[in-house]
Amino acid sequence: MCYVGGQPDYHCQVPEGQSVDDVIPKNDKGGLLKCQMYLGDGTNQTKPCVNWTYSGDIGNTIVSQVVGLHGLLLSVSLSLCR
Repeated sequence: MCYVGGQPDYHCQVPEGQSVDDVIPKNDKGGLLKCQMYLGDGTNQTKPCVNWTYSGDIGNTIVSQVVGLHGLLLSVSLSLCR
């Protein structure tokens, strides 16, 4: 398998039942901010992201594989700690 060094497009993970437009602020070019999301209290205040959603448009990348590996290792370590 071949991996490219590019970075896939990404933004904060949107909580289930909510829309991207209600959760993720837009930058001055109309694109989604990468690392900020609204607090959810009806104001325009933001907070840093905790989880992200990555686009798969450019195939397997080093970034997407490391993120996937991190999730796998976390789930394995959590299951071993129970």
